Amino acid sequence: MKIEKMTEEQEGQLVEYREEIYQKGISCEPADFEKAESAITAMYTEIEKGNPYFWHVSSPLMACFVISYLKNNKDNLRANLGASLRANLMANLWANLKDNLWANLWDNLGDNLWDNLRANFGDNLGANLGDNLRDNLWDNLRDNLWDNLWANLWDNLGANLRANLWDNLRDNLWDNLGANLRANLGANLRANLWDNLRDNLWDNLGDNLGANLGDNLRDNLWDNLGASLRDNKIEYQGTDMWGQQDMYWVAFYEFPYLFLDIKYKDDELNKLTMWKEIGMSAMWWYPFEGICFICDRPQELNFDEQKRLHAEDRSAYLFRDGWNGYYWHGVSVPEYVVMRPEEITPKKITEEKNQEVKRVMMERYGWHKYLDNVSAKLIDKRLDPTNGKDLLLYEFKEDDVTYKVLKVVNGTPEQNGEFKEYGLRVPTDQDNALDAVIWTYPYIREMENSREFYSNMVRT
Repeated sequence: MKIEKMTEEQEGQLVEYREEIYQKGISCEPADFEKAESAITAMYTEIEKGNPYFWHVSSPLMACFVISYLKNNKDNLRANLGASLRANLMANLWANLKDNLWANLWDNLGDNLWDNLRANFGDNLGANLGDNLRDNLWDNLRDNLWDNLWANLWDNLGANLRANLWDNLRDNLWDNLGANLRANLGANLRANLWDNLRDNLWDNLGDNLGANLGDNLRDNLWDNLGASLRDNKIEYQGTDMWGQQDMYWVAFYEFPYLFLDIKYKDDELNKLTMWKEIGMSAMWWYPFEGICFICDRPQELNFDEQKRLHAEDRSAYLFRDGWNGYYWHGVSVPEYVVMRPEEITPKKITEEKNQEVKRVMMERYGWHKYLDNVSAKLIDKRLDPTNGKDLLLYEFKEDDVTYKVLKVVNGTPEQNGEFKEYGLRVPTDQDNALDAVIWTYPYIREMENSREFYSNMVRT
């Protein structure tokens, strides 16, 4: 029997379940690496891969550093490993031979040199070479190789990884883990739920959680990761394995099973459980042939009332290795914009190319203060036909350079009902505020009837 509508009890369970999953998706508790490793190992087994070697990292940024370093230095690492082994081996051999063998030879050389030497060569020297040298050499080699060489190699990013690891990297590993599972579970779910119920679930679990865990968190972290890597000239390393931020789609499939009595095949349910176990235990992870990197959760996450990354006196996110980012109501901004707004100047605002960042800088600095400080002159004022708000065109000079800035109000309100104001830099040949706003839409300004088209444009 198919379900067309949830009961009031099930709708209440949906809201509670959604909040529970959201809290797991933004959890800042230290990762449970043991549970994550168990689930990931099961995934490797499912696609007939051997158990991977696990490497824990404190943030996605550190994962990219380590992966990039290993991939780009695998030949040097192998050479250095061999050289380090040889150097440590020879040093330990010489130390043991010099101290133990020489001492025993000297003690046994005496009055009966030849007889004792012949008699004891096999027994005494052999025993010492065999027992004393073997035992002491092994103990020293083992301790030194373990304590000194292994620690040194580990500190230098584990150069003792399998020699053929990077030759066998398979970038499509996560395709086998993720795509088929979603497809199989989706087909099974569609077979049991009517479209309207499925859409209702997706609205509540997919879109709601997906927007907050994906758009507002994962994507922002991903964008900042790219910026951090570019700044440090580290190779970009992608992943489709989002861990706790994958929980929105896991929830979409798990809720019907838990609360709507929808049945899945055992193998599908087992795979879904693996994904959930990882999402409940850790953050992003990077699977390769023979090795898997798992990221710890953030140390701190801060949001505004609309669940956008935001903090007014600290970083919006902070990982345990120090990687962080500053956000103002969901907009990634330079540190000083949040922490030292007094450093914002009209010149910095004018030169900022990102319009969202410029808007935040303007907000932090103050529109009237900005226009007053640059001695801006209002040269045109028009009514925006698309939203009924004023279009204000200003002109000012700075360092003998003329600038024109168009002040516009977004026609779509935010969730809290407020309307964002933007300052858009436009060419100095613009003297009409309506023409200036049309200029900001390249696909409109080329039209012969651009004003008419803009006037009839409806913003949704």
